[in-house]
Amino acid sequence: MKYAEVWADLLYRLRDGETGELVRVKGKQRPIPVATVIVANRVATRKLMKTLEGLRGQDGILWLRSPIYPEQEIWEGLKHASSTEQIRVALAKIERCLRNRWKLSSYYSPDEDELLIGKRVGWTKTIGSQLLLATRKNADEIIKAKNLPHYPRAERPSSDNKRIEFFAKVFAGFALGLAPLTATKRLSRWKRLKRGAEQKPISDLQEAAAKRKEHTRQRP
Repeated sequence: MKYAEVWADLLYRLRDGETGELVRVKGKQRPIPVATVIVANRVATRKLMKTLEGLRGQDGILWLRSPIYPEQEIWEGLKHASSTEQIRVALAKIERCLRNRWKLSSYYSPDEDELLIGKRVGWTKTIGSQLLLATRKNADEIIKAKNLPHYPRAERPSSDNKRIEFFAKVFAGFALGLAPLTATKRLSRWKRLKRGAEQKPISDLQEAAAKRKEHTRQRP
């Protein structure tokens, strides 16, 4: 189930992105959030990130978790892929995103079971690299999985979430040597764990921020 959790988190972040955080760390205590970094656009956010970098070390020890930009076109490419080659292209793009994120490594892990990251591990030793390797080896099986009768095909937003969790089960199964049908049956009762307050898509947060700004301007 852990592999399914990892894949579900990865695919949700790929589609929706994730806000960043400025946090304060004291000793070995869990990081305390100080501010949220909402992605407005890549250029503006990167400038902001450079400014925030300069705050580290002030007022205690400040660490920064970079925001994750949504890559919706990659998610769309994966779910609409109709050939093994298109699947491989989508997986290669996912790997590029993960590698870029790995290079920028968050300064702390949001995983409650991990302590602060002191040294980044090599890419090939990361769970993301190992799961992607197993999935790439089974690219042809992904096409077959999309033809299973319980693959979500509706266009409702809730169905898109179900597609993410379907792929998470199938991809997790590849790491364990399971066929898609077997993996989805064994994980039929699995539900993704909620990470505290669920992250809203960055697009929703941007819209909310714009509305607050407009409301402030209209005040007498």
